[in-house]
Formats: sequence, C-alpha cells, structure tokens
Amino acid sequence: MPQIRMSESELRDLSSKVQKQQQNVSDVTRAGQTAVSQAGSEWQSSAFETFKARWQQDKGVFDRLAADLSDWTRKLNEHSTVAARVNRPFR
Repeated sequence: MPQIRMSESELRDLSSKVQKQQQNVSDVTRAGQTAVSQAGSEWQSSAFETFKARWQQDKGVFDRLAADLSDWTRKLNEHSTVAARVNRPFR
C-alpha cells in the first residue's frame, strides 16, 4: 500500500476544510429540521407528510455524514501532531 507523507500544516489545512464541510452539513440539517417543525396547518397534506418521512431518512444520512466528517477532523488533527514530531529535520 502506498504511503502519503503530509506536513503538519497540510494536515491542519485539510482538517479545517473538512470541519467547514461538517459545519455546512450541520447547518443544512438544522435548517431542514426547522422548516419541517415550523410548518403550519396550511402545510398539512399527504404531500407534506411524504416530505416529512423522506426528510427523516435524509436527516439520518446527514447526521451520519456530519459524524464521519467530525471523526475525520479529529483524526487529521491527531495525525498533524504526529507529523510535527516525525517530519522534523535531523540535527
């Protein structure tokens, strides 16, 4: 298996990009949940009920994606501290 060597700064940069995507997914999930929960009585229809059911499925996918992205951020930060130690030049 090929190995990829990245510097601490590259790992931290990638970590911040992944964290931003996780925040975007969380924002979309929060906005969707707010829209569903604030729907008034004029929205009560079979089409809306179908949408709500589909939203619950999609929300589960978004929640898992956000959790995976959060894990990646954590792992990248852990690896960046290792890279800082390992990639030091010899003296």
